[in-house]
Amino acid sequence: MERRLALISPLKIHQNDCEDYIKECIQFGVETHGTSRIDEMPYDAWLQQVYKDLFGDVDYKTRVPATTFLVYHHAVLVGFVNIRHELNDFLLNYGGHIGYMIRPSQHNKGYGTEMLSLVLDYCKTALKLDKVLLATSPGNSASERVIIKNGGIYEDTRYSEIHGDSKRYWIKI
Repeated sequence: MERRLALISPLKIHQNDCEDYIKECIQFGVETHGTSRIDEMPYDAWLQQVYKDLFGDVDYKTRVPATTFLVYHHAVLVGFVNIRHELNDFLLNYGGHIGYMIRPSQHNKGYGTEMLSLVLDYCKTALKLDKVLLATSPGNSASERVIIKNGGIYEDTRYSEIHGDSKRYWIKI
């Protein structure tokens, strides 16, 4: 398959693209999953948190080491992905190794499937993982299709009073 997308480490020069992305999510009324909470803090603070996560400077009670990428198609920011290097109890039950999101205006173009494929390559080569856990809400059929197209095998659905149901899939890589 010809690769159309690139995984890019976020930098200060990406701030305007990221802010436009957040505005679009607000316009569409969607949450910014897989973005390492970019909508909850100023860009510079978010960028600092992303690099702390990358280098393992985390409070293990609430975070784990992680890599965040911006996903570009040519000059257009089409998505975000957050790759957790390990799982804590919460991630094992509800979040998984990988959180991702495709920009609302870029849905139904195959970007999610391609992005996850790129991320799986990264998990295997850079993180030396042999399997990854992904989780999605039961009503998110687009995410389920992306996971299944990339080899996801459904394990179970887990419930939390705070987070509701979470469908869990494993992918061997």
